[in-house]
Amino acid sequence: MIKLFRHLRLSLFAGEKFTAYIKYSIGEIILVVIGILIALQINNWNEQMKKQTSLKLVLTNLVENLQQDQAALKQMQQLESFRFHAFIYLLKMAGASSYDAAQDGHTIPPYKNDFIWKSAIPENYDKKFITEAFLWSHRSNMVAANQAAINELKNTGMYSSINDKNLKIAITNYYNAWNIRIRGIMEDLINDWQKSLESDGVITSDVAGLKDPIVLLKDHPERIALIKRLIRESAWWIESSDVLSKNAEKLIEVVQKYISTQ
Repeated sequence: MIKLFRHLRLSLFAGEKFTAYIKYSIGEIILVVIGILIALQINNWNEQMKKQTSLKLVLTNLVENLQQDQAALKQMQQLESFRFHAFIYLLKMAGASSYDAAQDGHTIPPYKNDFIWKSAIPENYDKKFITEAFLWSHRSNMVAANQAAINELKNTGMYSSINDKNLKIAITNYYNAWNIRIRGIMEDLINDWQKSLESDGVITSDVAGLKDPIVLLKDHPERIALIKRLIRESAWWIESSDVLSKNAEKLIEVVQKYISTQ
């Protein structure tokens, strides 16, 4: 084919058909340009397909991150549910006034048997339960959102290629909610609680050896107040874990819908 074009070109030039040769040359150039444009278009299409495939993969990872968040939030809620009800019990055993979660706008679900205490909360004095309550009084399970996928989206510039405004808003709202809901107040309160016990030469693991651990609370208004503050913070975390878990479920639906339409 190349030899044929070369022969035609030479014959036109040799026959002094210069005008025809120019037309032929222009036509040849146009064909080359069209070929280049088609190749560029195919290359651009392939690049777009690669980007879409990469975006779908990272969004799939985002769904997995959200599911991991839900699992972590469930575990945190189980811990804080135990601590909430255990602290209420300690107040009762100490003869102190209880904490009313409703006054702070919290609705706390009844205690469910979990991995810490698999029976109902005792009604009367129970040394074993009191020991568990003290042991878990300083253990917090402050979780953080898994941001591996969202960081990859932003660091690689793929986030800007998401053409769904509602999805972007949902992502932003979800992670902003984490910043608002998960706060470090609990850590400060736990430190204050431990320092208060240490002032009597006691740490939480010593409680099992005490004849009556409740003496650490009776006639000690500072510790009673600390327990109430810990209860209030547990109530906030229980509520927050529920809110964030529901937000994660909604975001998962939005992300999966976006993936299916691409």
